Amino acid sequence: MTDDSGMAGQTTPAQQAAAAAKEIGAMASERIKKTYNEDMDFDHYGCIRVNLKGTREVTEEAKGFFRRLFVGDKTYEEEAMDKAKFLTSIYGLLSSLRFKNVVSLDLNGETVYEDQENTPDDFEKAIKLALEKHTEGPFKVCLNLDITGDEESDIIVTMDSRHDVGTYPLMIEVMGVEETNSILEQIRAKIGEFFEVEDVEVEPSDEPEEDEPEKEDSAEEEDGSEEGTDEDEEKR
Repeated sequence: MTDDSGMAGQTTPAQQAAAAAKEIGAMASERIKKTYNEDMDFDHYGCIRVNLKGTREVTEEAKGFFRRLFVGDKTYEEEAMDKAKFLTSIYGLLSSLRFKNVVSLDLNGETVYEDQENTPDDFEKAIKLALEKHTEGPFKVCLNLDITGDEESDIIVTMDSRHDVGTYPLMIEVMGVEETNSILEQIRAKIGEFFEVEDVEVEPSDEPEEDEPEKEDSAEEEDGSEEGTDEDEEKR
């Protein structure tokens, strides 16, 4: 079995998240698709999945005789939050943490903004373009931000306002930076200020454990100090 990265064997959490993000159809930017395909083997990867309040169930009737016969109607969950509210809320959350360098912003499978010049503070511009895009009903968003200045995505936000029952609509991934877990905690701490949250799941990065400082030198010093004390007593 081969995953999206072309590697055989078990997929990493990052690759699983990539597959989920692609599956909902939010991602349009070829640049970001390439990132997901080629660069998912990160030393640092973590994500936050958010369940929002105000969800309602909607049923989509099957069209066509055979679909009605063999598949049947499909029930989804749909978020009460509309596109404009989501875009302004995610802008408020991430810009409050000074994450403002957008790589690309996709809306309903179409790239509405892509930074070709590595503009450092273009978040507001990207959001305005998305807000001006006329859409109705359910929406899908894929937002990518660079927080290191290397013109690559370090934070990827995907939102699917109509989704399978039991799945969380909002996912925020942090990848490829040593401060992954710190950034996740910062986002988690502030998300309730901008979204009405039902539940939050955090998948932290598997950070390498720091080696404990060696104690041999200090032990030798202690031995030496004790020997010196014995010699002093002999001299007395």
